[in-house]
Amino acid sequence: IITNNTISVGGDYGIYSPDSPNSMVDGNDVSGSSNGLYFGYSSDLIITNNTISVGGDYGIYSPNSPNSLIDNNDIEAIRCIYSSSSDSISIMNNNLTSDGNWGTYDNWSGGIRNSGSFHSLIINNVIIGINPNSDGGIVGIESHDSEIFDNTITISGGEDNMCTAIYAHNSVIRDNVLDVSLTNECGSGEQSPYVLFSHGSSENRSLIEGNIITAHGCSWGMNIANAEIINNTIEFNTGNSAVILEMSSFLLIDNNSITSNAGVIDSWNYIDSLIITNNTITSNSTAINLSNSDVLISYNLIESQGRGIEMSNQSGGEIINNTIVSSNSAD
Repeated sequence: IITNNTISVGGDYGIYSPDSPNSMVDGNDVSGSSNGLYFGYSSDLIITNNTISVGGDYGIYSPNSPNSLIDNNDIEAIRCIYSSSSDSISIMNNNLTSDGNWGTYDNWSGGIRNSGSFHSLIINNVIIGINPNSDGGIVGIESHDSEIFDNTITISGGEDNMCTAIYAHNSVIRDNVLDVSLTNECGSGEQSPYVLFSHGSSENRSLIEGNIITAHGCSWGMNIANAEIINNTIEFNTGNSAVILEMSSFLLIDNNSITSNAGVIDSWNYIDSLIITNNTITSNSTAINLSNSDVLISYNLIESQGRGIEMSNQSGGEIINNTIVSSNSAD
């Protein structure tokens, strides 16, 4: 048990305790060191109510630490929480700030990195990530096979390979508020320049529901496969499409409000079953642009400065009961 200490030291770590299962770390104030807490390979941790401000790399470093709780901490670091390969971890109610001109896109800075883990809960965190470095990625949350609820994430980055609020495959992503701005490089990087990046599988689809998503600068859209996108409010003040669909066996886009300065829904990949229904869509370009998909488009309100719906090389589909208002040809 490590509680209620004020630790201001130089060197690598404020608290260094690897291979320490069932540890409790509560109410400590850690500053001055390069890294905050090191608890790698330590299952059943409880890390709560700590204030950590470090100028180096990690705020909390706890990989391979399953069944742990990280709750109600205030952390300022390049990488606030690193908990990869930690199944059934809960990360909640933390205030995380990553503010630095550092990094490479494949070793990015940001809020929570929980890759290689299953059945994680990431709930009600406030994350601010800033990295203007054109070689340094910034990500709010990476956690696959997880439930990600009620987080508020603000991201501003300068690298087009990684400028992402949530990077979570096979996950439930619900009721988050995401605001992303890509400020410098405006290409499409090889990793993830997308505001939200989530690919499910045919057996385990992602659910993206009830989120408020806003993008600025030259941010790219949501990159989605094998998912249900339901009841979201999406506003893209950028020159790139808001929702980019990748090859899938099934995709549902239902009851969303989507506004974009460019296209809204784009796909050039084969989708076995694509349903776009009950959405309100506003676009300054072609609103829906599809190819090589079996599609049902129904009961949408589409207002577009370009074409309302454009399709090519379709394998099949129906377009029924939509209202399309366009200064160009409707479909």
